[in-house]
Amino acid sequence: GAPGEGPEGTWRSRLRITRDGWPVVSSELAIGPGWPLWESPAVLSGARAVSVLVVVDPGRPAEGWAPAGVRGDSATAVALPLDGPGVQILAWGTALAGCRAAMESMLDQAGVPDWAAGRWAGGHRLGRLTFQHSQ
Repeated sequence: GAPGEGPEGTWRSRLRITRDGWPVVSSELAIGPGWPLWESPAVLSGARAVSVLVVVDPGRPAEGWAPAGVRGDSATAVALPLDGPGVQILAWGTALAGCRAAMESMLDQAGVPDWAAGRWAGGHRLGRLTFQHSQ
């Protein structure tokens, strides 16, 4: 819903990326009144915006990805290297703009290659979502 209103519905996102038949990442986020525990601190802790960026680069060694975290005024972000050639960056906060800023600050820290960072930034300049789910 709009600021000051409760949620109007539910949202569910599933992401599964495999490489050579093995999962690189498999995650699910379900929010809204239809999902148990969605308001708990373990899920969103009151956040109204979420951004997820996953980068898989088979040409980059596992050591090229770094765990990192940042907490801003309106959003928090973490970078989680995958057990494979990539990284998953998650940001959550009170507004999508704060999530975007937190996500951008994580790109270099997490070791995201220029080609992926450019695609992510380009999607936002054009007003579309690229490599990202947001609510």
